[in-house]
Parts: sequence; structure tokens; C-alpha cells
Amino acid sequence: MRAPRPRNTMVEALDMDHLEDIQSRAGDAMKWTCVVYYADWCGNCRSTMPELLGLGACDGLTDKVQFVRANIGEGTHAYQMAISKDVQGLPFACVSRPNGEYAVGISAKDVDGLKSKLELITDNPDAVHFDIHDDGEMDVLN
Repeated sequence: MRAPRPRNTMVEALDMDHLEDIQSRAGDAMKWTCVVYYADWCGNCRSTMPELLGLGACDGLTDKVQFVRANIGEGTHAYQMAISKDVQGLPFACVSRPNGEYAVGISAKDVDGLKSKLELITDNPDAVHFDIHDDGEMDVLN
């Protein structure tokens, strides 16, 4: 008999107020928030979205991170949110601390790389700064 699949906890942000509510509830639960910005027209997004959605059911991360997806398609609320977070390329993940403070932006094209960076981030909650290099490596500055 197969083990039951973990429940996927990634939710879609409906608007800015909804995102703020999600982040507030995540903070109350002492969770980080990872907002994955994507667009329906984006080929990279379409090819990686099944794996990105899988992060919302990833043992070891879902107890530390609330995963949210936000479609920045034309005319959507998420477009303005993405501009305010300086999203660079799609898909792109913006990570916030449990207190709601923005921590770091990470390319979400490499899902395994995103997952390992999220593990590093959540294992270092007192870090002052997370520095992503051009080669994708990340430093944790305490």
C-alpha cells in the first residue's frame, strides 16, 4: 500500500489584500512566505509549474514556508506586486520572513535550486542578509 501524498499547501494570491492576509497568517504560524510569480504566457513557467506546485507538498518545507503563487498576466493585481518586488525574469520567487519583511528574491527556473536555497534560508532565520551571486550560489550573512 502506498503512503498518502502530502497535501499541497500552495495557494493562489487573489489580490494584494489576500496576499497580505496569507503572509499575516503565515507569520502567526512563524512561517516564511515564498511567493512564486509566473505568467500563463511564459514558457519557463508552464514547464516548471508542476514542480513548483510540488513545493507546496514538500515534506520539511511546508512546516516552515507558506507557498503562494501569483499570476502576473496582463491586467492582473500580481503585475503591480511583481514590480514592487523587482521581479527579474519568470518564474521568480520572493521570500519574506515570518514578520513580513522581504528577505530575498530567487529565480524559480531551477526548482531544485530554489528548494535548496529555501532550506538554507529557513535553517538560518537570524541571518541579516541573503546574497545571491550571478552563478546562482547564495551566501548567508549573519
